[in-house]
Amino acid sequence: NVPSRITSTDNHFTLRFHSNSDDTNGEYQVNYVAMKKDSCIASMKIDRGSLSNDVDNNINCTYHIYRTKLDQTVKIIFDDFSLPDDCSEASLTVYFREYFESETPRSEHRQYCGSNNIATITAKSDVIIEYVTSSNVEDADLYSGFKLHFEME
Repeated sequence: NVPSRITSTDNHFTLRFHSNSDDTNGEYQVNYVAMKKDSCIASMKIDRGSLSNDVDNNINCTYHIYRTKLDQTVKIIFDDFSLPDDCSEASLTVYFREYFESETPRSEHRQYCGSNNIATITAKSDVIIEYVTSSNVEDADLYSGFKLHFEME
């Protein structure tokens, strides 16, 4: 039995999912809603999923994508990407897990802004995606934000 809604009054939430042996396709979906519009954090350890966000002022969202098996590759495909050209107004940054684990931090990240077609990203590590907008995004309604999906290979 799955509850219709789970709510947390704290700023942190952990959900552990365990499937029975009757489910053989390995697909699970995690949805969340940040009650405070300007901030969100999500951690996912699933074989495939999707993320999206629009362009608005003062957004700060962090998405952690963990591989379900250590030998997997994370594949990130952008379905839509339209942000202001000025990265100080809005940007999406993809960090690779080695960046956070190494004793000497390396610049293992990629920052995106503008309305470029972004090539598929593959990583042999867990991934952190950070989406940030400033308090003064000009003409925010002209931009669609981003929509992406990811899968493990």
